[in-house]
Amino acid sequence: MKREHHRSGPLTRHLREVLPLSSPGPSNEALPLSSPGPSGEALRHSCGKTFTSRAKKHEKNHSRDGSHPCDQCEKSFVTLKLLEKHQMSHSNPHVCSDCGKRFRRADHLKRHRSGHTENKLYICPHCGKSFGYSGKLTQHVRLHTGEKCYQCSDCGKMFAAIKTMKRHQEVHSTHRVKPHVCTTCGTCFSRHEYLKKHCTIHTGVKPHQCSDCGKSFRLLDHLTRHQKKAHGERLFPCFVCKQRFVSKHTLIVHQKKHTRPYQCSLCDKRYADKGNLAVHLRVHTGEKPHLCSECGKCFSGKQQLQLHLLVHSGEKSYKCSHCERSFANTPILKRHIRTHTGEKPYHCSECGRSFADGDTLTKHLRTHTGAKPYLCSLCGKRFSVKQRLKEHLMVHSGEKPHTCSHCERSFTSTSNLIRHMRTHTGEKPFKCLDCGKVFARSATLKNHQRIHRMVTKDQAPKDQ
Repeated sequence: MKREHHRSGPLTRHLREVLPLSSPGPSNEALPLSSPGPSGEALRHSCGKTFTSRAKKHEKNHSRDGSHPCDQCEKSFVTLKLLEKHQMSHSNPHVCSDCGKRFRRADHLKRHRSGHTENKLYICPHCGKSFGYSGKLTQHVRLHTGEKCYQCSDCGKMFAAIKTMKRHQEVHSTHRVKPHVCTTCGTCFSRHEYLKKHCTIHTGVKPHQCSDCGKSFRLLDHLTRHQKKAHGERLFPCFVCKQRFVSKHTLIVHQKKHTRPYQCSLCDKRYADKGNLAVHLRVHTGEKPHLCSECGKCFSGKQQLQLHLLVHSGEKSYKCSHCERSFANTPILKRHIRTHTGEKPYHCSECGRSFADGDTLTKHLRTHTGAKPYLCSLCGKRFSVKQRLKEHLMVHSGEKPHTCSHCERSFTSTSNLIRHMRTHTGEKPFKCLDCGKVFARSATLKNHQRIHRMVTKDQAPKDQ
């Protein structure tokens, strides 16, 4: 008992130094909350917390004037040791020798390295993939189940990982501070790590290299995504087009390309995601918020502006492997390659016809539905194709930008000019398969073919 009393005496004196009392006796600021026993006195701080030890350390948490500020963020600390511990969150000194990934704490690195060993004890019951520790398995299983157990208290949005939710909640913060400023373009960021990622856009540095194909990436996230997509095991098949994917989430995103769940309320056009639908709605409203600084032309979508800027730069870095032609972007290249391969992956559910691109299928579907979403604001006439509306508007404006090089006649559309040019060249590209007769216009051929149908009908045996 004497020994225990000897231990509690210095603690009491120490706490009184940290929490000065108004008088030598006990006060409301520091009172034993339980019966004062010699084995351990519980004293209460003015904030309401009680301690039997470490009271001085807690007192520093109340200090607002930390004398050791961090040079990479706005935080400050009361001791140099706490500052050094905090700065590790910026430097991440512990490096994995297998993949180069960095960690703030040694135990985090140790846990990560268990993922590189062959002895992975935690196996996914859905796909058989194994993991070095249970946390990774739990996170992975949510890809199969679609479970999202973390909810944002501001908007109710659900997330699979708490880290993703916390990052999302910064959007709702009204007093959001962005102290980290890019010295090149002036963009501000709430976190130093976001600024570091952003700066690689200006430097062009791509430090993350794929060990399988040698391709380099600006961000580690981009490398991880590439490795999964290009080299990962594809366990999730799409039952519409038979394409396979490395995760259930990627499969769900892909399947929306087939179902196109987001439909425009003003026309019959459908989209795979809300963002593209929002851009499309600007076709009806006429809104074009994205301005080209080179020529002043405006665009409804940011991606359309970026594609247009390549016209000014003249850059065509995407080369066709079948011919010598080059293109400004991947979508145009893919569409072109189908002219070589003959691939037509877009199928009409009404008549079974196939098309090389989705836009042509959308236009074709209007022949079944009779939809004419493009309205002339001057006369009320409607059109199924946007180009026809543009040509029609020239009737009102009187504009005829397409001029014949033979007789200087002008036309509102290229197709009308081409038809007219045949009167000079004598070209007759439309041939009747029944009699071999040729015509300059497709409409004339169709009228002619009625003759053959009428003859066939007359020759058919009549019912007795």
